[in-house]
Amino acid sequence: MTAANVASSPPCALEEIAGLVAAGRLRVPLAATFPVEEVRRATAPQADRHVRGKVVIDL
Repeated sequence: MTAANVASSPPCALEEIAGLVAAGRLRVPLAATFPVEEVRRATAPQADRHVRGKVVIDL
């Protein structure tokens, strides 16, 4: 699979990504998880642009 943004992704890209996740071959590092009530606090790690991983807001 080649890197692509949403606008240029082929229709089968989501299926391919789901297969990689299911096979344990794709992992997304998480930097932090916040409940939705703390959404303002969740933006702080991203403000300095040095986050290693994704910041998740749990709905």
